[in-house]
Amino acid sequence: MADAEQIMTGRRAGGSPPEGGGASPSVAVGGLAGPAGGLAGADPAGLSGTTGPTSDGAAAPAMGKVVSSGMSWAMALSLVSKLLGALAQIALAKILAPGDFGVYLASLAISNLVLIFRDGGVRELLIQKGAKEYPALVGPVFWMALAINGGTALALAAVAPLAARYSNMPEMTSVLLVTAASLPLATPGAVLMCRLRIDLRFKLVSNIATMSAFIRYVSMVGLALAGMGPMSFVLPLIIIAVFESVAGFVATRQAPWLRAPAPRLWRGFLGQVKWLFLGALAGMMLDQGDYFVALRFIDRETLGYYGFANQLLLQSVYVVLSYATGTVLFPALSRLAGEPERHRQASLRFLRALMLMSAPACIGVALVFEPLERWLLDGKWDASVLPLQILALMYPMRCTIGLTTAALMSQGRFKRWSVLTILEGCVLMGATYFAATAYGTPLALACSTAGSLFVTRLAVVSFVLGRGAGSALADVLGSMLAAWLIAVGAGVGAWWLDGALPAALHPAARMVAVGAAFTAMYGVGARLVLSRQVREALGVLPARLGRPAHRLLLLSEHARR
Repeated sequence: MADAEQIMTGRRAGGSPPEGGGASPSVAVGGLAGPAGGLAGADPAGLSGTTGPTSDGAAAPAMGKVVSSGMSWAMALSLVSKLLGALAQIALAKILAPGDFGVYLASLAISNLVLIFRDGGVRELLIQKGAKEYPALVGPVFWMALAINGGTALALAAVAPLAARYSNMPEMTSVLLVTAASLPLATPGAVLMCRLRIDLRFKLVSNIATMSAFIRYVSMVGLALAGMGPMSFVLPLIIIAVFESVAGFVATRQAPWLRAPAPRLWRGFLGQVKWLFLGALAGMMLDQGDYFVALRFIDRETLGYYGFANQLLLQSVYVVLSYATGTVLFPALSRLAGEPERHRQASLRFLRALMLMSAPACIGVALVFEPLERWLLDGKWDASVLPLQILALMYPMRCTIGLTTAALMSQGRFKRWSVLTILEGCVLMGATYFAATAYGTPLALACSTAGSLFVTRLAVVSFVLGRGAGSALADVLGSMLAAWLIAVGAGVGAWWLDGALPAALHPAARMVAVGAAFTAMYGVGARLVLSRQVREALGVLPARLGRPAHRLLLLSEHARR
């Protein structure tokens, strides 16, 4: 364990403390690709150059090619899995009552107070340390994570009855107990997925995640049909924990549980990841803080209506883009941590591409949801329509959370990430408290969430990619807002068209007409105003898709200065 001790005490290359001005990259990469701010071929993130050797000693392909291919594949499969998730949620909404959703979301908020300790932050630590240091760290880190997950499971089981009494939802006890049981089972999969991400094997990671999502959503619907109520949401956690651990072992052929635990090193690990624990708490505040505050002041049905709208957007848009960003961008940017200019350019390019995709996706969901709800749910969830539309206006900004997290973590700036996320979470929870106590309606909760995150996201992205990285504020805001404003304008036009359609038109036909009109208006607007961003976004597509897309939009395949 001498190597592990040297790594954790910083006596080895790449072992600098997290807040010591940025982490050293574990693998060297080449210089800048193309002119500053430009797009070099199919390298939209500016990540060209060769990586160092992989774990088996073979030379790795150019990082730009790996990241571009991995990003497009991750987003494609994530889109498939989240489409399945959205369909599953529609099916669950037809089967279950709003109160069942309320119990689940309340349980989610309570459990995440304990789950901030899950894995002990080892996933981020392993990825940030890189392939060279992974063999020395994986054994002790695995056993520490398993011990922490076991303790976390016991703590969650202990608080389950108290949480049920606090929220006046007796069903919560069994939901929390099942969640607790899944934690130790998921440990091997969590560690082994780190190995795949370090090696930039993004396609395989995405394949496993997609199959896991399929198993989860099919199980959820089946359990709901069997009359399991809120338990339908959590029982699949046991199944997918086992699946991901087995899949990780098959993919890597590594068994970290056979390595020595070396508990004397755990204190050093905890010292490295202490800010990750705080950051996990902050992440919980952003993801479930609104549920946690609201459950004390509103009934389960109101929470269910609001939560259904929020979760549908999470499933259909946010997790698709945020997952792909976190899966691909964090390990890729970690390799550029010692090259600030390339790191800055890559982050800005991803911001532009991210907003170009997330803005129309969110506004599009807002436009088609009302006819979709009338068509498939027969007005059962009508109280969720306007809250979803309000939330959708904000969600493009929320999709940048994965980007700023990856940008800061890749440089080892865990403390800065934690503090900024806590501030955002406090603003969100404060706004939710006001909405829940003053109004107590799903619409009020949606307005509080949308308003607070819109403002805080503008501030955090401007700080992280602007002042924190050396980019001009106008460049950051332009990259963030241009596509959103075009999408809002196209949405207004499509909404006007929707009002002009005959009232007797079938909801499915309305949905298609409005969606097509919005897509056409946004496509024309983006092509005319944001041609550079469109080229950058198309650059992450495989050649067999990118070339036809360029021709369709009348774009050359290379950026023009």
